[in-house]
Amino acid sequence: MFDFQKIEILAQRIKKILPEDPRILAEEFKNTSKPLVHSFLKRANLVTREEFDAQNELLQKAHKQLEDLETIIKNMKST
Repeated sequence: MFDFQKIEILAQRIKKILPEDPRILAEEFKNTSKPLVHSFLKRANLVTREEFDAQNELLQKAHKQLEDLETIIKNMKST
C-alpha cells in the first residue's frame, strides 16, 4: 500500500529544491548537460562527418594507388 503522506512530503522537498521559474531550470540543465555531452563525445573518440569523409577519400586514393602499384609489379614480373 502506498503511503501518500510520504509521497506528498517527497513532492514538497522536490518543489523546494527546484527554482520557481522553469526557464531557470531549463537554462541550468542546458549549461550543465552540454559540457557533459561534449566530454563524452571527446572520450568516445568520435569524428565529424567532414573528417570522416576526408579520411575516407584519402583511403580510397591510397587504395587506388596500391592497386596501380600491384599492377605495375605484376607487369614487371611477367616481362
